[in-house]
Amino acid sequence: TEKFEGRLEISDRFLYFFDESPKKDEEETNADFKWALTSLKKIFPRRYNLRRTAVEMFMFDQTNYLINFECRQHRDQILKLLQEYNVETYTKNAEKRFMASGITQKWLNHEITNFEYLMQLNTFAGRTYNDLSQYPVFPWVIADYTSTKLDLTNPASFRDLAWPVGALNPKNRDYL
Repeated sequence: TEKFEGRLEISDRFLYFFDESPKKDEEETNADFKWALTSLKKIFPRRYNLRRTAVEMFMFDQTNYLINFECRQHRDQILKLLQEYNVETYTKNAEKRFMASGITQKWLNHEITNFEYLMQLNTFAGRTYNDLSQYPVFPWVIADYTSTKLDLTNPASFRDLAWPVGALNPKNRDYL
């Protein structure tokens, strides 16, 4: 993941990022970006270093970008401007956003895979590959790591999801 310092500008058709990072040498080029507003699929408010100062932009071409601002007010101003240009922004609380998305029904109808569903859960929960402190998490579902062949029909092959991972061992469970 590369990091750039810069300035973000919005017009009625484009979102611009102008790289203002200090250059180490003459050969280094600017990392300026220009995105058509129509290329933005959705934008989520995000935390960066545990501060609510960033946005994550998801593009129709499957790329995404995390942009961190100096303060929350700057982030909120950008989100408000993008809403005015009809870019889909997710500013309601995460649970309401998730419920409104219909993603669980798509998963139940087998319209999306388990992986896609879990990635969407992580996205709505604010997890992202763009910040190592908020990397996506996936449930630990297998319990049998000793058999040479995993029997998917045996319930003992799977962990009891009623307990968090830290409470799988009965001694830990009693302590917790």
